[in-house]
Amino acid sequence: MFFDVVVCTKNSALTLDACLTAFKRSGVPYRKIFVMDKHSQDGTRKIAECHDCIYIDNSVGLAEARIIGAKFCETKYFVNLDSDVIVPKNFYEVLEPYIQNSFVTKGIYRNILPKKDKAIADRDHYWMLHNIGSLDCCFIHRETFLKLSADWVSRGLDAGEDTDLFTKCEKLGLKVHQDNRVVSRHYVFSVLRILKQTRWYGKGSRGGKIVGRFTLTRPYLLPAEMLLFPLMGFVEAFKFHAPKLFFYESAKMVFWFWGWFLG
Repeated sequence: MFFDVVVCTKNSALTLDACLTAFKRSGVPYRKIFVMDKHSQDGTRKIAECHDCIYIDNSVGLAEARIIGAKFCETKYFVNLDSDVIVPKNFYEVLEPYIQNSFVTKGIYRNILPKKDKAIADRDHYWMLHNIGSLDCCFIHRETFLKLSADWVSRGLDAGEDTDLFTKCEKLGLKVHQDNRVVSRHYVFSVLRILKQTRWYGKGSRGGKIVGRFTLTRPYLLPAEMLLFPLMGFVEAFKFHAPKLFFYESAKMVFWFWGWFLG
């Protein structure tokens, strides 16, 4: 079985070369790699072309770029590969037996941060071990994906498309295989970048665009949600013996609501 690959990028020159190099070394029998770029101003295009990728420039958001990329694919299953994720060598070897029996087959990732932020990286890694919530690098059944993502554009969904997809999987009983033996490296470089992404998720949640277990689209639940982040931070600070996690979760609350209220 061969797989087409979709990589969405925007000024991804810092990580794209390492991302594609690691993917090719993982043994995945790929056919074509489509790089869906959003007007990058760095060397993203040059790197993509050096790796013999099919480069497609567009002005759409991440969610729509994933859909367009999937439409270019011609294989039954395609690989979604985030441009800042470095897959391990055992990526295909471990996941291959589960691909044809699942809608999504994936591993987990560990955020790569400076050593001073190790507690935050450990906390996020622990969360990944016990939750399914990201399309960082995975095999996806193409036809089913296109059906489930058909309403993303009309809903104005950009951030949080992964949350939306996995919520639909849970409702429909679609199988998602997440294997903790496959641990990719996710280069976020700084906590500030995580917080900016949290703000982006907050913005994407406006107007009922994201619906999850703890729905963030009902106004009367917002006060409870505002208390949830620092409460989680208190629990995690105790669990990981790292007081900074309280401030980390509290900062995420501020950035999320910044995005939700102000866009």
